Amino acid sequence: MKNFILKGLVSAGYTGYFPWIGGTVGTIFAVDLYLICYGFINIPYKEYCISGAGALIFSAICLLTGKWAERYYGRKDPNPFVLDEFAGYFLSVFMISLSQTPALVIITSFILFRFFDILKPFPAKQAERLNGGMGIVADDLIAGLYANILTRILLAMPWFIKLDPSSYIL
Repeated sequence: MKNFILKGLVSAGYTGYFPWIGGTVGTIFAVDLYLICYGFINIPYKEYCISGAGALIFSAICLLTGKWAERYYGRKDPNPFVLDEFAGYFLSVFMISLSQTPALVIITSFILFRFFDILKPFPAKQAERLNGGMGIVADDLIAGLYANILTRILLAMPWFIKLDPSSYIL
């Protein structure tokens, strides 16, 4: 029973078992959770609070369940483990306002996070070598940080803002 619950938790409701693209499917569910929280929580600066709390909570869960997952699945950073994608995605939108270009922020941060998570630029690849939950989540946090920085740079460019799909909705 314990393994069933932990498998469901670390795989985000078993979405991590999706063949070939479990990380992308997990990230899509992270985006969904972010948007659900954004829609239901009504506090000042909610996108900052949601993204910060999400990154911290999912990172903590990864750290607490990482050793179990590596033992259970018999390998480092097992594919079904997708809570690290949640931590990384929430970091990719940390402290970025959704007030003027919500669709552009969500889409850009998703694409850039997946790009950097798959590419694993320095030091993400090296961070995967860490033991337990730290090795599972560190590369995703680095990918989230890179995505956050590049999203901010792009949002500062006027030509990029004009690409916002929400500005075309009637």
